[in-house]
Amino acid sequence: MIGNILIGMGAMSPALGGTLSKAGFPTALYISELIGIMLIFIGYTQAVKTDAPAPVPVQQPVQASIKGA
Repeated sequence: MIGNILIGMGAMSPALGGTLSKAGFPTALYISELIGIMLIFIGYTQAVKTDAPAPVPVQQPVQASIKGA
């Protein structure tokens, strides 16, 4: 869920920068695009992370040897 929230915030960041750019702060667009792509990347890494524990290796059964055969 955190990943999706970060991706959404990253998508909205350039929109806010565009609004600020129209209001007279032209460099805000480029800064907001940088922040947006960083939020999207961090959100993606959070979204694909799994909470499952690492798999435990399965031991192979020992074959019994028959003596005297």
